Amino acid sequence: MKGRYDSNKINLEILKEVEKLQGEGFDIEKCCKKLIAAQTLCRWNKEYRSILTLKSIKIRELRKENFSLKKLVADLSFDNVMLKELAKDSEQELSVKIECGDLISGQYK
Repeated sequence: MKGRYDSNKINLEILKEVEKLQGEGFDIEKCCKKLIAAQTLCRWNKEYRSILTLKSIKIRELRKENFSLKKLVADLSFDNVMLKELAKDSEQELSVKIECGDLISGQYK
């Protein structure tokens, strides 16, 4: 598999590099002279913009889902801790009631 590469990945990297250069103040013409032809840039923008927007939408949805799942886990963990404390307190109350009941009934003499 020598010489194989993912052209889509390379194209997206070049588009990101062009955006980066534009952010630094370069004109589109200068960016194109450095990296690719202007016509190629326009064609790739048409092809890959839809992919990038779909990916960004998917990432946003996954982040929302992740947030809601983290909140759910936190709530369940809190409920679990509260139930354990409640069980421990009821266990202590039950043992005190048993001891008091044994003392009253006269089993401890």
